Amino acid sequence: MRDIKFKAWDKSRNCYCKVNAIIVDLTGKTTIAYAIENRIIDIIYENIILLQFTGLLDKNGKEVYEGDVFEISGVFSKTKSYYEVCFGSYNNEDTYEDRISGNGWYLKKINGECFEIREIDDLYNGSGMSVGNIYENLELLRKVI
Repeated sequence: MRDIKFKAWDKSRNCYCKVNAIIVDLTGKTTIAYAIENRIIDIIYENIILLQFTGLLDKNGKEVYEGDVFEISGVFSKTKSYYEVCFGSYNNEDTYEDRISGNGWYLKKINGECFEIREIDDLYNGSGMSVGNIYENLELLRKVI
């Protein structure tokens, strides 16, 4: 069984925080509790972006979260491709020879192609690594587009 973990991107502070608790009251209002400098902070859900741990580690043993940018080196060449780690429905039937569609974790190539993470992991034998994320490393996305 995989660990269920979250981290949060705090839009007002422009930083990541480890989520300590997700609190939903009887009215449905969601509050996220996390610590900054050993102080517990409660923030309303609308002010953060909640990101889930995929259960996977990159080739360096770093935890891979939704929103991470993943670099994968080619098997037969030195080329590198960059992908965003996403969760949800995916379908690349119109863009790629090997048609893949479903729901769950997948990697969305910067140019729009998508692959399921498990298939990418099998295909590249764990050669991928997390090189940043879509919130802190916008320059990385601009560089590879």
